[in-house]
Amino acid sequence: EGADVVVADLDAERCQETVVLVQQLGRKAMAVSVNVGDWDQAKGMIDGVLKEWGRVDILVNNAGITRDKLLANTDADRWASVIDVNLGSILRMNESFLGKDGLRQGGHVVLVSSIAGIAGNRGQSNYAASKAGVIGLVDAYAADKGLRRRGITVNAVAPGFIETEMTARIP
Repeated sequence: EGADVVVADLDAERCQETVVLVQQLGRKAMAVSVNVGDWDQAKGMIDGVLKEWGRVDILVNNAGITRDKLLANTDADRWASVIDVNLGSILRMNESFLGKDGLRQGGHVVLVSSIAGIAGNRGQSNYAASKAGVIGLVDAYAADKGLRRRGITVNAVAPGFIETEMTARIP
C-alpha cells in the first residue's frame, strides 16, 4: 500500500525477513532492536525513527509475551512481566508517538489485543487481563479530545490463535 516500515524487536535480526520483503516491494524499511519494556530504549527508538523519517503515519503496537500458569500458581513477577510488556509497552510507545511531533495529523494507531482479552483463556489470566486492558486503552484514547482534534484514530484488533514463534511454545 506504499508504506515505509520500521520493524522493532528485541532482536533486530528476527526482523530481516520483513525488511527484505518491504524493500522488494520498493519501499524503505529498517529493523531496530528495542526492549519495549525499557522506557529509555523505547524513547531512544522513537527519537531515532523520527530523526530518520520525520514522522510516522501508522503505529502498530503488537508487542506481546505469555507466561502461562493457572491463576493460583501465578507469582507476582510472572503477572507483572506480562502486564508490563503487553500493556505497559503501549503506554511507553504512545507517550512519544502521540506527542505533537510523533504521529502525523490524521494518523492511525492499531493496538493488537486478543480474543483472550474478550473471552479469557484457561491458564492465561495475566495475558487475558493485559489484552482486555488494550481494549480499555482504545476506549480511553477514543475519548481523548486532543487526538480527535488531530484526526488520529485508535483501534484494536483481537485475533484468535495465530501460529507464531511465541505460540509454538504453548503446550
